[in-house]
Amino acid sequence: MTRLIKAVIRKLPRNGKARSINYNVVKSLANFGLKGIEVWHTKHSADETDKFKKMAGKFGMLMTGGSDCHGAMNGAPPIMGNIKVPYSAVIELKKYKNNLENNHSRLFTTLPKI
Repeated sequence: MTRLIKAVIRKLPRNGKARSINYNVVKSLANFGLKGIEVWHTKHSADETDKFKKMAGKFGMLMTGGSDCHGAMNGAPPIMGNIKVPYSAVIELKKYKNNLENNHSRLFTTLPKI
């Protein structure tokens, strides 16, 4: 299964072309356990953002986003702060994190002593 996931990831675009990531790719990754998708990004059009929101909802995925700022590039100023991620997405990420922590601590408190 790990080889298959790596193969799928190698097929993903590395050039900011979000439009080439389609429903079937996201569905396959969700079926393999992908928990979230970057919905808000500086290079996403309004239609692409809407497409990713719908896919996240369809597959029960977390929605993330950001400027993906790496500082000034190619003479252009940094793009930090240009993307507005709804606070509701932050709340969902915090809920997920808390759920992971709670499940993790329960796992280790219920293991039999050796």
